[in-house]
Amino acid sequence: MHLDVTVLSNLVDIFYPDEQYQEQHKTTLKLYGEFQLPKDMQLNIEVADSTRGHTQFRRNVYSPYRGEALEYRFVSNEYFEPSISASLSGQF
Repeated sequence: MHLDVTVLSNLVDIFYPDEQYQEQHKTTLKLYGEFQLPKDMQLNIEVADSTRGHTQFRRNVYSPYRGEALEYRFVSNEYFEPSISASLSGQF
């Protein structure tokens, strides 16, 4: 039996001459398990985005003629639904 748990959350900031780009990932939980069964069989189970993953993209564009004045802001959200997958391998 093998269990693996991954929790991810991060923020990425990228700067260009006239704009700032941010990508923020909400904490997500991923579970993965391997279970050894009789007769050299193996069961693999993976649960992804069990906390309903969410990523937000933000783009701030500044006017090149007015110093650091914000010209416009674009915000986009991307959601991920939870998923579960299972596989069975071995000799049948």
